[in-house]
Amino acid sequence: MKKLLALLAASSLALGALAQTAAADPAAAQAAFKKADANGDGKLSKDEAAKLPKIASMFDTLDQNKDGALDLAEFSAGFTAA
Repeated sequence: MKKLLALLAASSLALGALAQTAAADPAAAQAAFKKADANGDGKLSKDEAAKLPKIASMFDTLDQNKDGALDLAEFSAGFTAA
C-alpha cells in the first residue's frame, strides 16, 4: 500500500511539472492556436476548436467574453490544461 501511495504521489508531481511546462511555453500555445485557426481570422470557432478535443470540451468555459469564439488569450488558458 505504501508503494502504491508513493507511486501515485510521484505520478502527480510529474503531471504537475508537465502542466507547468505547458503554461510556461506561450510559443507552443500560440503555434497550436495558429494551426487550429483554419481561416486565419485570429479566433477559433467551435468548428475549428473541434479538432482539439480538450479545448472543445472546455470551449464554453474558456469563452470568457461569450462571443462564440476563442481568442489567443482564452485559448491559452485552456491550452495549459490541455
